Amino acid sequence: AAVGGAVVAKRALDSHTSRWDTNPDHCDGDPLGLPATTDIEVVADDGARLVGHRCGDPSGPTALLVHGYIESVGFWAPVVRRLAEAGLDVVIVDQRGHGGSERGTAPFDTDTLAGDVRAWVEGLDLRDAVLVGHSMGGVSAMAFSATHPEVAAARLQGQVLVATLAFPEPLFGLPDVDVDPRRVVGLLERVMQRETLALLFVSRVFGTWPTRPALEATRQGIMRTDRQTRIDAMAMLRSFDLRPHLPSIDLPTVVVAGTHDQLTPLAGNELIAESIPGARLEVLPGMGHMLMFEAPDAVTDAIVQATKPADATR
Repeated sequence: AAVGGAVVAKRALDSHTSRWDTNPDHCDGDPLGLPATTDIEVVADDGARLVGHRCGDPSGPTALLVHGYIESVGFWAPVVRRLAEAGLDVVIVDQRGHGGSERGTAPFDTDTLAGDVRAWVEGLDLRDAVLVGHSMGGVSAMAFSATHPEVAAARLQGQVLVATLAFPEPLFGLPDVDVDPRRVVGLLERVMQRETLALLFVSRVFGTWPTRPALEATRQGIMRTDRQTRIDAMAMLRSFDLRPHLPSIDLPTVVVAGTHDQLTPLAGNELIAESIPGARLEVLPGMGHMLMFEAPDAVTDAIVQATKPADATR
């Protein structure tokens, strides 16, 4: 009976994972492949060296892209390629402790992340730019536009928030319990070391149509982030609350969210759109959390439209 059960389970697993090879690929077979870029860097308030890349048309509208938790600039690649082709000046940055950016000595909190965005906006002397944040990058964007309103008003013409959150969301819909970030990160590390289990776990971050290249790219990217940063950032994401600050944001805002997002659920994105004055919500049916891989065309369109003042919404 045990053998029979194992065979049935194996067939069910194969049936599930085989779809990863046949689902539509929106990443052109290269989820993390950036176009040719120029290296850039700024120094944060605590002296941390923050690094990024720039590509596209220097004379075009500027989009500043900020990635999410345990990601890096490469996670934006499918969107970056499309934005560059559309004639935008594209700036993609590694958040502190991620990718090539230093962790620094400042507390890993929303004030620090907001200060890092300010360092980029002022350090590059951006004007009429659109700030784009995915997941924790959206947290950084909202924290910046809420706590540095004068700088945001002077240098930005809008922001696009992609699958993000304003307060700690229950992980994968589980009961909201007090979790030790070290235990969560330790469990994540153990899961990521086993390929099939890792891909099954990562597939829950996607919506209805995950692909194997995108799943593997996500798995690899997760493991590249410094362990202490994983813990510090997780602790911040389990304790912050931007909800009281959202009504003070005075910036044209578009929120893009998937109906099948288990990390930053649609309801939380709806709350953000309802709380920021004049914000607009774009809902993507069947999509999950990794919208840069799942729906790069929709994300690109939202960013491009946000660079056009006539289409910006207050």
